[in-house]
Amino acid sequence: MSELRPHAWIRPDSLRLQIAFLSSSDSKRCPTHDALVKLHQEAGRDATEASSIAAEGDRLLLFGWRRADPDRDGRAVHLTLIGAPGPTWHQSTRLWPLAQAAGLVFVPSPQKGYEGYGQDQAQHVRPYLEAGFPLAVAYLRSGRPEWEAEELTELLGLQGAAVFTARRDTGAGLRAALDHVVTDALKAFNEGRVQHAGLVDVPALPS
Repeated sequence: MSELRPHAWIRPDSLRLQIAFLSSSDSKRCPTHDALVKLHQEAGRDATEASSIAAEGDRLLLFGWRRADPDRDGRAVHLTLIGAPGPTWHQSTRLWPLAQAAGLVFVPSPQKGYEGYGQDQAQHVRPYLEAGFPLAVAYLRSGRPEWEAEELTELLGLQGAAVFTARRDTGAGLRAALDHVVTDALKAFNEGRVQHAGLVDVPALPS
């Protein structure tokens, strides 16, 4: 197992997992932003208010979501969903969410003509896949000329990843991708394959 291990924040009565949503465009045109907005709407009263944090000329969108089902030891499971936007990999908008993540949802654009951006980011995502990190690929469909999911996944070099398609306008299908990653993250936790980030409520925000 490589050093790319999921993180978890643990308290006697609760477990907190941070799930990072990653795409290759900035937050103004970002599929991850759209994905998080739709998931926040779906979470309803189980979610905290969404926060938008300025970071290096871009913005991080995040919110908390308490899952209905506890973990196997009866702990409440709290998720922190956070977007990691931006075309430049080595910025805090991307590195901070990923460094403390329990799982990753990669949201490349399926639109034809944008595959190059996805390929640039996929080379950084691939080591997570190879390390067995909890991960899913989600394609948000908008009705424009788009790649087929299987074809684009192969083009990105992410064969073997769990792949989901969702509607960009409604978010239908996103929950399945999130649930897949959370299930894998909980499995990693139960098998002792996580880095314990400490007995804290929430990860520190970037300065």
